[in-house]
Amino acid sequence: MEFTATVYQALARKVAFKLQRIGATGVYGDDYRHKTLWDEYCHEIQEGPYELLETAWETVESIFNSIVEAVPPEEAVLLTIGAMWDLDEYEDVSSVQRPTIYPDLIRHRLRQAVSELAGARNMARFDPTGSG
Repeated sequence: MEFTATVYQALARKVAFKLQRIGATGVYGDDYRHKTLWDEYCHEIQEGPYELLETAWETVESIFNSIVEAVPPEEAVLLTIGAMWDLDEYEDVSSVQRPTIYPDLIRHRLRQAVSELAGARNMARFDPTGSG
């Protein structure tokens, strides 16, 4: 479980890195001083969710998908087991008889790790009131 926790944190940082390379969409208007999609994603996690903006996150989903697809199969098996454990998807993880990969479960757990990373980020400098 320690291995999978470490890998999920590394994958979450990889998502953040990719989002930091994409300019802000401006979905929150001119009041906020977001420079990157990562800034906007952190805002969404900390202040949202905003129903009207769900379609704005297609780029984010494609990044999640590409990162999960790039995970080697032998690691994906372990990440699946870790996700089962972390997300309480199965009562008894030891009941899995053969190596199984569930990309949707890995993606779900990765989203959780990215949300934790985004939620912990100090967003004060983007505050439109200028108090940051």
